Amino acid sequence: MKLRILFDNYFFYIIIYAIISILNYYAFDKKVSIGALVVISFLWLSDLIFKKKKYLLNLKIDSTSLEATYLTIFLKEKTYTKERELISSTNYLNSKALFNKFDLLQIVEKNSGDVINFKILEENTQENIREIIR
Repeated sequence: MKLRILFDNYFFYIIIYAIISILNYYAFDKKVSIGALVVISFLWLSDLIFKKKKYLLNLKIDSTSLEATYLTIFLKEKTYTKERELISSTNYLNSKALFNKFDLLQIVEKNSGDVINFKILEENTQENIREIIR
């Protein structure tokens, strides 16, 4: 699962690094590439750019609250907890996009109107989430 998360987030940076390296070598006749610095800066900025990417590990819903455990794009485990009365809807969405083949758990908060999406990676987690939401 972690490899899939890394591939989902970082393969674009590897492609950018390859293009910059080839350009530096052929177009600018440089043997040493600055592509690594560019990729590192992209990785640093991706925490800001992709901060809403969350990969769901576990969901618990009881009569009073909802708790979702998830991984960030940097594979740090975090927990999202909200009281049920502060949530207007919880939806399970099937994603059919070409580069985004993840089902989503979508939570809409009442007061702020924020929509929070959790990508669901594993099939057994998908089945569990569907059961819990029903």
